[in-house]
Amino acid sequence: MNMTWTDFKAIVDSKKLNIQYTTENGYYCLSAFDNIVCYECDIEIETPASTDQEDFEDNYKDGCNEPIQPKTDDGKCFVRAESRPLDMTTCFTCRGDSATVIGGGAKLMWNAAVDTFTDIGGGFKRLKIDFGFKDEVCIKEGAIYFWDANWYGELEMHTYIPAAYSPTGNDLFIDKFVISHFFNGDCPMGDELNTECASAKIPSYIRHQLWITIPSGDNDCKGFVSLEVYREDTV
Repeated sequence: MNMTWTDFKAIVDSKKLNIQYTTENGYYCLSAFDNIVCYECDIEIETPASTDQEDFEDNYKDGCNEPIQPKTDDGKCFVRAESRPLDMTTCFTCRGDSATVIGGGAKLMWNAAVDTFTDIGGGFKRLKIDFGFKDEVCIKEGAIYFWDANWYGELEMHTYIPAAYSPTGNDLFIDKFVISHFFNGDCPMGDELNTECASAKIPSYIRHQLWITIPSGDNDCKGFVSLEVYREDTV
């Protein structure tokens, strides 16, 4: 299926295909396979370079001619039964990032004896811990550790688009990773929230909030949250 460069790269980008290319008779001969379907495109190599040639050379060429099917070092094909993207590594953290330092942001922990909770009425108070990551991440799992919690303790984790990036001009909450997860007593070994999958890649401008809600008279509860995330860099 021969295509223009514009249509070819649109298919490649939307289907996440690997481009293969050779140089023949003054042309870049490109191909991309989607099972039994082969997409093809020819770009003439000119001086000065055409717009299509520049786009291919600047944005696609270095990533071409990678294996279509991942293989082991001895040439065997393999299937990965995991959710981690190939370009990311696994990272466990109890902190968000600062603008420049991985792990340099807010601590995902609370202590009712010293932290400032806000009265939300109905006999409850709440602490919001705002955090984010300086790079793109995928969120997979988490664990909640707590001590001395009174009955009706509750934890939530929200995800939002900050006002500066939101189409509404205000913070726009778009997801709840944890909804009303109740806790009581002590759990020093951690209450783990398991899943076999992970989120899609979350842009670095997206922010998150932990909401810890406890009875107004609870001044002893304390705890922290550990998150398992996938990211390209950990230092």
